[in-house]
Amino acid sequence: MRRVEVWDGGRERLVWRGDRPLTEEGRRGLLPLWDGKAYRASSPAGPPSELPATLDVAVDHGPVYGVSEVFDIAEVRGAVLPPGSYWTRPGVRTAEQLDGVPDCGSRSSP
Repeated sequence: MRRVEVWDGGRERLVWRGDRPLTEEGRRGLLPLWDGKAYRASSPAGPPSELPATLDVAVDHGPVYGVSEVFDIAEVRGAVLPPGSYWTRPGVRTAEQLDGVPDCGSRSSP
């Protein structure tokens, strides 16, 4: 994992960026946003005062592989997450379920 970028989905403006995660979890894909201490470099230091209606999150895994997904903030905020669970596009999942997704956290991703 090399970089995560958060864009304002409606205005195509970069909101936040984190380069080279420092934690093992970050290198495997659990990417805390707005946490500058979790990355070798980040900009800006914290979250915006107000989130846009949609966020486009782009993850750069290397020279030939990256992914991007657009999230509706109202939908994410409305999700009910039990402890140890994460919001995903297909629904709420545990860490174990996410680890079972093909190529999720794999170092040999295409």
